[in-house]
Amino acid sequence: MVDLINDITNGIDIKLCNYSIGDLLCKFTFEDYSIYIEAKSKNFIDSECKINLTSKSKIHNISMDVLIKRSGDFDFNGIVKNCLISDTKINESLINRITYVLSGLHSRFNRVKSKWSREYVINDLPYIVDYTLLGDRIQANILSSICFDNSEKLSKFIEDEIFVICLMYSFCNSNKVEWVSRYISKDDTIILFEHIHSSTKNNDFNEITPFRSDVYLFQYFMTHVIDNKYKKCDLIKDKIYPVICNLQWNAQGFREWDFISLVASLEGFCKKKENIISHGAFKKIKKEIKKTLILNNIDNEQVFINIDNNEKIINGYPVKVQIDNKLKELNLNLPYNINELINIRNKIVHEGWHDGEFDCISKIEEIRNVIFLLLFSYFEYKGDFYLFNNSNKDNLSNYEK
Repeated sequence: MVDLINDITNGIDIKLCNYSIGDLLCKFTFEDYSIYIEAKSKNFIDSECKINLTSKSKIHNISMDVLIKRSGDFDFNGIVKNCLISDTKINESLINRITYVLSGLHSRFNRVKSKWSREYVINDLPYIVDYTLLGDRIQANILSSICFDNSEKLSKFIEDEIFVICLMYSFCNSNKVEWVSRYISKDDTIILFEHIHSSTKNNDFNEITPFRSDVYLFQYFMTHVIDNKYKKCDLIKDKIYPVICNLQWNAQGFREWDFISLVASLEGFCKKKENIISHGAFKKIKKEIKKTLILNNIDNEQVFINIDNNEKIINGYPVKVQIDNKLKELNLNLPYNINELINIRNKIVHEGWHDGEFDCISKIEEIRNVIFLLLFSYFEYKGDFYLFNNSNKDNLSNYEK
C-alpha cells in the first residue's frame, strides 16, 4: 500500500471506477493539506456535482468521494472530500501505530516537540500508548500490537486524545486545527490511509493569539494541558469546546456577529442549570398563579402559555448573576464591564442594532480578553500569555483576588 500512496502523492496516474461513468484515469496533487484530482475517461461524463470513485484488487481497496469543480465531456477537475485506502486483509492485521496529520497549525510552532503516554483499560486489559507531537503530526505508538478488528475501543480513546490536542492547538492559534489524514500501520507497513477534506487554512493571526510567536510559551502551555490529562467529554460538558470554537478568527474583520457569538459563548460557559426554587415547588406556584388570574377575570390562554413556557426565566438566575458567580468560583476580578457587554449584545440581538456609541473593535477586544482569562483560569495555567491588542506579557495572577 505504501507504493500506491506514493504513486498518488507523486502524481502518477491511477485507474479508478465510477458505477455510471466506468473507468477513469486519475492524477492527484496535494496542496495545503487538500487533495485535488484530474480525471479522464473514454466515456461521456454526466456533469454531477459529487461522484464516488472506487478500485478493488487482491491487495487493497480504494473508495473516495469527489466534489467536481469543473467538468467537460470526457474529463473533470475536483477536490477529494474523503478518501479511504485499506488493505484487503485489514481485519486480520495487527496494528501498533496511528499517525495523524493536522491542518490549520501555523508553521511557527512546527519546531515544537512533545512526548507523553496514556494508559487505557479495555476489557480489563491495559494498553499503553506513547504519543509524539512534532510539527503537524501526532504519532500514537501502541506498545502491544492489537488486531485491527478488535481495535475500535482503543482507536476511540486515541481519537479523543487527538481531539483534545487539536482543540488546544486551535486555542493557541485562534484558528481551527483538526486532523485531515491518518495512517494506521504495523510498524512501517501501512494498512489503512484515510483523508478527510478540511476547509481550515494555516492562517497567521499573530496579534490576536494568546502566545504570539513565542514558541517557549506555546510549548509551556501545551505541556501543561498534556500533563493535566484533559478529556474530550469534560471539555464538551464544561462548554470549553464551543468557547474555543468561537475564538477562532475568520479573517473577515471585526463584525457585530463576531461580538454576538463571543458574548453567547461566554454566557454558555458560565450558565448552570439551576432553579431558584425546586421544579416541583414551582409547578405548585404556577397553579396558584393561574387560579389567581382566573379569580381576577384574567383568562387569557397566551398568558398561561407564557407562564408554562418560561420557567427558566421566571425561576432561573439571570445571565449576569451566573457570570458573576462563575468569576467568584474562579476567584477572578476582571477590569471589564461585563454587564455592559451583555447589554450591548441584547440590544443588537433583540432590536437589530445598537443606537448608542458602539466601538465594535474595542468591545470584541474586551470580550476576547474576558474569555482568555476565564479559559486560563479553567486550565489552571500559571504561565505568561498575551491579551488581545496588548504587546506586553500578562499573567493570571494579575487578575486573581
